[in-house]
Amino acid sequence: MLVRRQSTEENAFLAMARLADRHDWCWRIGCTTCGCHQFRVGFHELARGVHPGSEEWRLTRGPAEFEGTSEQLLRFTETEQGAIAGIVSQVSLVDLDASCRWPEWVGYLGLALAFTEECERESGILTRSLVPQFTALVSPQERERLFKRLRHGEERLRWEDLAMISHAIGENRTAV
Repeated sequence: MLVRRQSTEENAFLAMARLADRHDWCWRIGCTTCGCHQFRVGFHELARGVHPGSEEWRLTRGPAEFEGTSEQLLRFTETEQGAIAGIVSQVSLVDLDASCRWPEWVGYLGLALAFTEECERESGILTRSLVPQFTALVSPQERERLFKRLRHGEERLRWEDLAMISHAIGENRTAV
């Protein structure tokens, strides 16, 4: 399989999040209507090294068919999870917040965490990159409560954590 190089202009996850935001892609984990189809195809594209700004990106032309089995669409291999986690770990939450609607962008990250769960459990790459950025977006009072168990690397950030984090970000936004 040919792997294309990532664009150095913009983080590929950020570029995909902008598309998702503009076209209202479903980000509800466990959605039984669409299964977050667009995001699943998009994450598979990212894992193959296809940048949303490239001509090879299939999702800019409308709903994309996935070139594989249903099982392959629903699951991400260890290699794919590692590639996705590596891309998402490089995103700036400040840029994501400036580029996409809140709380939608938190949901986009939730999908990334859900789709890379096994990889994250082993590597902690997203915990190490996202938790420090999240701490800057919540009030000092909330930092200890939300991130205490994640600080020393003994536990990993999970998509389930994002509901509380999103709430704390919202509270901090209204307090400013």
